[in-house]
Amino acid sequence: VGADGASSAVRHALHLGFAGTTYEQTGFLADVELDLPPATRLDPGRLRLNLTRGGFVGMAGLPGGRYRLFGAVPPGMAPESTGDEVSHNGSTSTSSSMPA
Repeated sequence: VGADGASSAVRHALHLGFAGTTYEQTGFLADVELDLPPATRLDPGRLRLNLTRGGFVGMAGLPGGRYRLFGAVPPGMAPESTGDEVSHNGSTSTSSSMPA
């Protein structure tokens, strides 16, 4: 059963309560294609995690040369919450705006 937090559609459909609380720090998750130098590439299933003063940032190798980037947005850098919905404000295409 997938029940991903208080707003989970699965949790609501099954009429399951949520006894937990909301984690106040904002996180991010993105699946991306990166052209990395061979020495820094991660095979699928491998993970690199860096701890920072504001939380953490990580990268996991996925099949097909893709990577999952994830982490915690440092306090003061996250936009103000607009409610309980998931934010997609950071979604963008960078292919035409990145230097060669």
